[in-house]
Amino acid sequence: MEKYFPTFWRGLRPGSLGAFAFAFVCIELATIARLSLEKVGSASAMPYITYFPAILLATFVGGFWAGWGALTGTLILTWSWFDNPFDPSLAEVGTLSVFAATALVMVGAAERYREMLQRFKGEEHHRALLVAELEHRVKNKLTVVYAILSRELRDHPEVWQKVRGRLSTLTTADEFIARSNGAGAHLKSLIAMEFAPYGAARVRINSKDVFVPAMTATVLALMFHELVTNAAKYGALSVPEGRINVDWRVFRGEVTIDWVESGGPPVQTPQRKGFGTSLLERGLEDCGGRAALYYERSGLVCRLTFALPAKDAEQEEQTPSPVLHGGAVAA
Repeated sequence: MEKYFPTFWRGLRPGSLGAFAFAFVCIELATIARLSLEKVGSASAMPYITYFPAILLATFVGGFWAGWGALTGTLILTWSWFDNPFDPSLAEVGTLSVFAATALVMVGAAERYREMLQRFKGEEHHRALLVAELEHRVKNKLTVVYAILSRELRDHPEVWQKVRGRLSTLTTADEFIARSNGAGAHLKSLIAMEFAPYGAARVRINSKDVFVPAMTATVLALMFHELVTNAAKYGALSVPEGRINVDWRVFRGEVTIDWVESGGPPVQTPQRKGFGTSLLERGLEDCGGRAALYYERSGLVCRLTFALPAKDAEQEEQTPSPVLHGGAVAA
């Protein structure tokens, strides 16, 4: 109701003069509709049909007492339309009684729904305040963490650069997710965020955008940061002619992302695994996903797979992912 009557919903206080005036207007319109039915000969078969929506709307917008007033006004008005108001027939009284009982239940149910909606709006507002306060505190703590780490790692600039980059990625990803009210983020937005320093021309994406949940989006932001950082140091982004293809598919509720580098220096399998490699290999485990790294001579190939919530998977369903032959994505 609020979607269609936002001004009335916010402006009318239950039990106010405006609420009763709105109820009166509803009954007037219902009466006009009933008189129109009389002209076409349908009023006798459905004498109260036009008043049900009027009473329901009056309760939704004006509250219980406005709905009760609309019901009372309807009973008084329709009673006067009896063939003999001072000695009504049993059928007329029975029909009016059934209408009054039904409308009374409708008023009570509409008021209950209205109360639940108002309580829900209050809880949503309270939750929004808590989230905003939490975001503010997290940012303050990150500022303190930055200050502590920058001081403690001042003699280790290379380590500090790595730590700062990851913290910055977490902060940016959280801001992305906060702008979507905590729901998550789009894959293209996460990738664009990481490629911003290198230019959009360095990455090619040919897939339909997919919205991923908040927890998965945060992990993917960190993983994309690691992939971009490695590509800038050792891979496709370390040379002007290097390019990266990022494509994904959704099939049976699973998203499969293929990160394929080309045009860069020959790739060699690392002799030891650092934090970045471990993050790439195990980062999606808590999200029900998995990852695979292939160190091809032509460039790094990384396949990331994770599950979407059922409601999102149905909307995003596309085609099965091509298989990997020796690390290369099959056409």
